[in-house]
Amino acid sequence: MKRAQLRGATLLSGLALAGIASAGSLYGIRPIFGGYQLAKINAATAGVEILGTISLPDAMVVNEMTYHPKRQRFVVTATITTSSSYFLEIDPITLGYYAVGHNIPASYVEGVEYIPSLQSLVVSYGMNDGTKSVARLNDDYQVIGTGTLSLPDLDMDTIYTDQSGSVYKFDSTHLVDGYPFGRLDNPFTAISHVTIGGDYGTTAFDHDVAYNPDDGRLYLTRTSSLATLNAARTTAIPIGSYGGFDITALAYGPEVVEVSGALFLGDTVPTFAQPRFMVMSLKQGTNTVGSGSVVASQSGTIFSVPVLDNVTGPATLTVNGSSFLKRSVPVTLTGGNVLLGNVSMTNGDCDYSGEVDAGDIDMAIANFGNTFPGPNGNTHADVNCSGEVDAEDIDIVIARFGSVDD
Repeated sequence: MKRAQLRGATLLSGLALAGIASAGSLYGIRPIFGGYQLAKINAATAGVEILGTISLPDAMVVNEMTYHPKRQRFVVTATITTSSSYFLEIDPITLGYYAVGHNIPASYVEGVEYIPSLQSLVVSYGMNDGTKSVARLNDDYQVIGTGTLSLPDLDMDTIYTDQSGSVYKFDSTHLVDGYPFGRLDNPFTAISHVTIGGDYGTTAFDHDVAYNPDDGRLYLTRTSSLATLNAARTTAIPIGSYGGFDITALAYGPEVVEVSGALFLGDTVPTFAQPRFMVMSLKQGTNTVGSGSVVASQSGTIFSVPVLDNVTGPATLTVNGSSFLKRSVPVTLTGGNVLLGNVSMTNGDCDYSGEVDAGDIDMAIANFGNTFPGPNGNTHADVNCSGEVDAEDIDIVIARFGSVDD
């Protein structure tokens, strides 16, 4: 028992940073040959951390980006031609991506922003160099409101918001009355455009604008560098260079944090003859907010389940796999890393029924003498992971008889 406790302390020592609270971050899209990369951006220094690659050989540009908190995905607009573009969702945890459909009455969409005050996406659409309409979308990308302006010089490359909750547009190459910024009042009832801000030293390399609620500032990507805009939108204050990277789209989104601990697989030898695959699911009610897996090659194994830091409150971590009964552990998500400690698994369910019963004894007996790795028999009947189904495996199943899943 003392050795197990010491081993648990040793495993958990590698998780010393658990419990530290997190906050959101800036993210951007970097164009590369044949595709794009999702990057995390340091708001204080403009330092860039590449997170993953998105293969989009058909996309000419990706200049607009937002985070959709209900879908828990980044949303970008990818331009294929001067008259066609589409939405792409990016999972911030797995970095998987896929195109999504919509019923906007145009093939060209451009600016995109989730507006918290409206609890929905707002998108500009129309024609290249002339997106004069906006649409409000529900969580399934279906139109629930539209508005169109007839200003001759108007183009709405970028849609953004700020602490006021208003809907704004920005375009660095099509100025209205000499200004790149405008506020869209009553955008889905009686839309009107109000010019705001001024010429802050606008260039054609200025693309997306993102509001960071953590510090209350508006950030502007200028392709090769990051800046903030003052409240009046009359001055761009440099933060720094991206260090040789180009960032064309910008958004604020959540950080990825972890629920972690030490998994102890009961009644097993210290080092396994054949690894065991264990699956973890983190849920709030019926909603899965995180998942993970671990290939265990010894009785004690560190695990971690990624989850977004904007998901907080009570949750349940479920662990399942091999000959071990399902274990459910209550978790309180704090918005930071969470250290659970030791999670012990009960052995003996080699037929995966959710109960250690006569069927498991029969299976262990039927596989008696089989060795692993090997071509014959059920690996999971070797419940102690020694490499052979022997009397000790049968004894373990009998000792755990009557145990059930959590």
